[in-house]
Amino acid sequence: MKHLFIEIKRFFKKYIKSILLVSILLTAVFSVLYLSSTDNTSEEDEHTGALSDPELHDGNAYFKFYIEDENQLAFTNTVLLNQFIRLEENLSSISENTNTDLLEAYEEQKVSLELNPTDTVPVIEIRRDNQSQLMTLYSRLDNPEDNIRVANYLFDQLSNNNVPVLEDKAIYLFTEPNLFEEPEESATPKDVFSSLNIVETALVVIILFFLSIILMIAFFLLKEMFSKKLNFSFAYTTDESTEFALYSKELENTYEISKFLSAPGFTEKLLIHQNDVSQLKTIYNDMSAEEPQDTLNIDTTVLYSCNTLENREEMKQIAELVIVVESEETDRKWFNEQKKVASLYNKPVKVLQINR
Repeated sequence: MKHLFIEIKRFFKKYIKSILLVSILLTAVFSVLYLSSTDNTSEEDEHTGALSDPELHDGNAYFKFYIEDENQLAFTNTVLLNQFIRLEENLSSISENTNTDLLEAYEEQKVSLELNPTDTVPVIEIRRDNQSQLMTLYSRLDNPEDNIRVANYLFDQLSNNNVPVLEDKAIYLFTEPNLFEEPEESATPKDVFSSLNIVETALVVIILFFLSIILMIAFFLLKEMFSKKLNFSFAYTTDESTEFALYSKELENTYEISKFLSAPGFTEKLLIHQNDVSQLKTIYNDMSAEEPQDTLNIDTTVLYSCNTLENREEMKQIAELVIVVESEETDRKWFNEQKKVASLYNKPVKVLQINR
């Protein structure tokens, strides 16, 4: 357990700055995305409906109504209503009765409306909310007073059942004609922040920050699990029968490591390490042991050394194999190869990790 704690401590020491920095950036991005998607629509947005609501400007007039057919089902044919209301004789009648230039304004934009219906905002239009089935009539002339006169006239026509295409329908008027006083704009993060209370906003940011930290920890753990170098003991696996030891200055476990290498005594062992490991010499020196070029006697144990496991004369009397892993230096591929080959010799295997 102490070994695992040391490795986790090293992991966070290595990645803590990256984890915090990326987590802060992710929190900022996620917070903006979350708050931007918060439902902060106005009452008008809840009912104007259609797939894409038109831009609303100061001076536009509108009112809302609902229509049922003879089967008491919602009447949804706004195409028919718009075609009817835009007939020349109807526009002429509305213009005459309201003393406005509605017919002239519609004729001026008629070609643009036919060629680019999605890019042209009609001066007179009925739209339907796909959820509530409420309909909204818009009047968008340049003069706000003209707009309210047109809306009032059509409101009276509907309330008195003076619309021929709706003579067998039930009409329910939900709002009286009104003028838009301010342009409708999509909610911005600033608007959302102002509409949320401070506690809720802080809670959302805190939760997103901790989730970002967890995500980054998982990312860097996966990075270590698949890295080419063996940096941490939890990033590679050993067999259940394989004994493991960790040498670290923090543990001050030189004596423990000496016994790990030498026990049981009166045997000959083979140390396998990819590179020359300077810490091994430190261990030898701390144990005040003499170090011949190719062997080392510790507690009557003879240690041989090599860079790759292969058939050699000493293998006849070798009692144990020790694979040495140097943190941030030893290749994963090399380690897996040595571990696989070592299993063929049917000899006990130990793994010693040396932290830099």
